[in-house]
Amino acid sequence: MPQAEPSISIRRRRTRRTRNIQQLEAAYASLTHLGTRARSSAPHGKNAWLVHNASLEALLKAHEEALMALRTQIELVNKARKAAQVAAALEVVRLEERWRKAVGPLEVEVAIKAGLEEGRRREAEG
Repeated sequence: MPQAEPSISIRRRRTRRTRNIQQLEAAYASLTHLGTRARSSAPHGKNAWLVHNASLEALLKAHEEALMALRTQIELVNKARKAAQVAAALEVVRLEERWRKAVGPLEVEVAIKAGLEEGRRREAEG
């Protein structure tokens, strides 16, 4: 014989019972946690926690100050590097211009000599 579906009121009671059991389990876990916390903080007390927090804050402040000092040093190094690069670029431009001025007459002289050689060769051939 097939079993009949439980009525709606029975399902509601089971759902409520399950929900109540879950709430009781959560309350027990919370109570256990608070009891453990109370036992562990009793010997040390609130002051130990406050002292520990103060030491952590001091450590954080020291690290933040060190970070700011490093960032300042990085900024100074980058500015010096950029200034050196700009100065080097100006020097390179100056040297290139000097090279062009020095090589220009030499190129003309080489071209003249090549032209003279070509002229002599043609005269010799012809």
